[in-house]
Amino acid sequence: MIKTVGDFLNRLREAESEALARQKVEHAPTIGDMYEGLTQSILSRALPAGSGLEVSAGFIKDDSSELSDELDCLVVTAPGEQVPYTNKRVFHIDDVVAVVQVKKNLYSKDLKSGYENLASVNRLNPVRDREGSLFSHAYRATTLSLPPQPEDYRRVLPHDLQVVYYTLGMECYYPVRIVLGYNGFKTESALRNSFYSFLENQLDERGHATGFGVHRFPNLICCGGHSLVKGNGMPFCCPIDEDGYWPFYCSTSANPTELILEVIWTRLVYESRLSGSVFDDDAHLTPMNRFIDARPLTGGWEYRIMDVPKEIVDAPPEAREWRPAFLDETQFAVILLLASEESIDPEDSALVELIRGTEYTVESLVDSLRALRLATVDGGRIVFLTTQCECLLLPDGRIAAADNRAGELTRWLARAFAPGEVVATEETS
Repeated sequence: MIKTVGDFLNRLREAESEALARQKVEHAPTIGDMYEGLTQSILSRALPAGSGLEVSAGFIKDDSSELSDELDCLVVTAPGEQVPYTNKRVFHIDDVVAVVQVKKNLYSKDLKSGYENLASVNRLNPVRDREGSLFSHAYRATTLSLPPQPEDYRRVLPHDLQVVYYTLGMECYYPVRIVLGYNGFKTESALRNSFYSFLENQLDERGHATGFGVHRFPNLICCGGHSLVKGNGMPFCCPIDEDGYWPFYCSTSANPTELILEVIWTRLVYESRLSGSVFDDDAHLTPMNRFIDARPLTGGWEYRIMDVPKEIVDAPPEAREWRPAFLDETQFAVILLLASEESIDPEDSALVELIRGTEYTVESLVDSLRALRLATVDGGRIVFLTTQCECLLLPDGRIAAADNRAGELTRWLARAFAPGEVVATEETS
């Protein structure tokens, strides 16, 4: 559904944007109002009927009555308070799902103002829960490990993972934040270069910048047909590399309206305001180009820019098909054992017997299952990374496995094999 709705709304956005561009209006505030109104109209069409969600403009406050800057589009769950003699309203931050700052044209100076507008939201203090199921799934996807209990994370995690844990909690804490430009950079590489220059200009003589932690970066910066995307696992994600760097910011030329729907709808699904069935067309993954990596340091983050060749960044995107993991017989046997035991001691005699005579050690076996995002070690025991791992014995002899929580594996099976072909299913967790 998300692709169908995204395509429709993107065509509507482009058509209406062209219609606005033909208007002979030169008054800048009025032009801004037109594009903000268009964005509010498009977002309103993307919200489920009868959900109580609205799209408005105005300000956000917290319990201390601290106010954000004026914001163009807010997806909200409550009516808010009217600002006298205006059409603006003030909303409590816990009632805000998403914030969109709108620019008719998005160039370098607009990147700066959009970033700063959205950063005003981070001045506020929500009281909503940080560590729900959205956080848990994002932490698993980012670290390939299970999150500890909130009261334990400082005690049990090394410093770098403490920072990632805190950062992902902040990502859940604050609304989705988006900068949307209708026109601007003509290429994906130009958008990347401009944002890099913006960041570089914030550095002091020591090479430091304040207010640029990972959680302060917008979830999306969309400009025409090009976007910068935060990989925080909500829903887009790149796991932390072995060298400790987290590829947390990527670029893409995928449908920007579809990206906006994905980040907002993900929040709504996890808040039980929208059915997870909206994500039913996962045949292809969104193509991404790695852009900014981050590594936690004491007191901040170290960033590195990935210098991807321009001809690769600006090449037409090629979507990759979603595929499950494919297991060998040893991995499959261990998954079945894990399903029956719920967790396994690495020295368990049954596990040792399973890998006897194979190429695996216990460590290399666990590493292989972690790389497939199926299992890991937690508290000294082997456990599932998934919430609903299922295995398929395929007609061609392969063994497929994946977390089928949202039905991805079921839909892949329907695409990959003709009706009537015999497939054995093994639900393991």
